[in-house]
Parts: sequence; C-alpha cells; structure tokens
Amino acid sequence: IVRRKVDILLSAFASQAGKHWFDRETFEAMMRLRGLESASRYAEAFYGRKLTLELK
Repeated sequence: IVRRKVDILLSAFASQAGKHWFDRETFEAMMRLRGLESASRYAEAFYGRKLTLELK
C-alpha cells in the first residue's frame, strides 16, 4: 500500500518533481515517522480544518 500511495503522489504532483525534497524516500520516511507515533509500521496524518464528529 505504501509503494502504491507514493507512486500516486509522485505522478499526481509531477510539477513538483524538480524540488529537492520531492522523492520516494521523503514520502516513505514521513509515513514511517507517523507509524512510530502510532505504534504501527506506517501511518498517515491528516489535517481537518473543519470536522464533524458524532459522539455516542
């Protein structure tokens, strides 16, 4: 899943390819760091500017 996600990011934002930070290693490292924060091998983080939660 990680490999596919990174492939999609690299192809979807091809205009960023010239940036020094825009490479496979950067995205895999970010997912790995998120994984360390959540006791998983890999994870993602999201920013929700507006979020609706239903509490039960």
